[in-house]
Amino acid sequence: SYSTEANTNIAKLQREIDSLQRLLNAPDNESEPGEAEVMTKANPELLQFMERQIDAVEKELECPICLEIASQAPIFKCEEDHLICSKCRVKVRCCPQCREEYPEGPHKRYRGAERQAERLAGMYKERESLLHPR
Repeated sequence: SYSTEANTNIAKLQREIDSLQRLLNAPDNESEPGEAEVMTKANPELLQFMERQIDAVEKELECPICLEIASQAPIFKCEEDHLICSKCRVKVRCCPQCREEYPEGPHKRYRGAERQAERLAGMYKERESLLHPR
């Protein structure tokens, strides 16, 4: 009975292998493409470039306290243009990078970082459109 069961399993696996081989060899696949297939349709160099750009902008927008990406306005700064997210800015009195005290009065917004955050959101959408075209 063990050999019969093993032979049944072998036959089942062979049918599955044959099915997968046909899918690999078929030029015009009628089935729904998987994520790996979609990624091969997009230019891999373009995807790598997009990933590097996204990583670079994310590093620029990383809050030094909570280590989250400051992805939406308002984003604040110190006198030396060190970024801090809005959640952490209300919790501290001095810059976590240069240790200079923040001036009295309203918090200084970092408009350049806010534009970068908008740009990052656009990059996310563009990467998504490359990975999952409609």
